[in-house]
Amino acid sequence: MIDTARSVAHPWLCDVMGHLSTPNYLVMFDVATYHLFAAANASPAKTVKTGLGWADVRHEIDYKSEVRAGALLRIQSAVVRVGGKSVTHRHELRDADDDTLRASLLATTVAFDLIARAATTIPDLQRAGFEALLEAEKPLSPRGEGGARKAGG
Repeated sequence: MIDTARSVAHPWLCDVMGHLSTPNYLVMFDVATYHLFAAANASPAKTVKTGLGWADVRHEIDYKSEVRAGALLRIQSAVVRVGGKSVTHRHELRDADDDTLRASLLATTVAFDLIARAATTIPDLQRAGFEALLEAEKPLSPRGEGGARKAGG
């Protein structure tokens, strides 16, 4: 896994119970995704110029332990599967002070033709970048369930 984001659970990101609100987890994971994709030569800021975009089609978040206001956070990310048109990636949100796993996201993103507005094949340059970031065999689900690493779909 590579470091993809750092943040703070500022009070204004928390709900009335004093812990990070649900939408803000996804914002943090989205920031990490941008950095992961940049590490794979798939930065949306660059690929959009060639007509290639990226569209998330699946998110599975597991909330492991409470994130209280003021917590220092870091996210590490990895690619877990590269298909023909999609990439599945895992993100772990951890407490920066004690490394406690706070939440994890398993996401699937498809290569998206911005003209045709449809899924398309991942170009070779980006495919090679994603494959270079494939993590060692681990379960696909953040809950610990098994699954394949690399497939054609």
